[in-house]
Amino acid sequence: GALEYDARVLRDGKLIAVYCLSCSEYKTTGGKSGAGKFHKIQGDMLKMVGTNCPLKVLAFTGPTMLAKVRSEQISGRLPPDIQCELATLPPELQTLVQQVSALSVEEVTP
Repeated sequence: GALEYDARVLRDGKLIAVYCLSCSEYKTTGGKSGAGKFHKIQGDMLKMVGTNCPLKVLAFTGPTMLAKVRSEQISGRLPPDIQCELATLPPELQTLVQQVSALSVEEVTP
């Protein structure tokens, strides 16, 4: 399938940058590793590799996921040419993300 980027930057009709945003933490609310969440990030990164543009950025609102991805990049298990950054959200937006995340946990908790 095709990856839909959260942002694309064009200059003179040519793609020069792509951005993806992840709002996931690596650790679940139960303290376990979020393997499914991480596998989605892996898949997104591999699709980004196939995109022909000079700048590829994956921004994270969750510092634990950012730390996991960076450690995998350092170990050579993820593409090193994708820039990974922490995105600091405004307080009201961060609160909204946390509320939505809490609701999603309730939906999947038996």
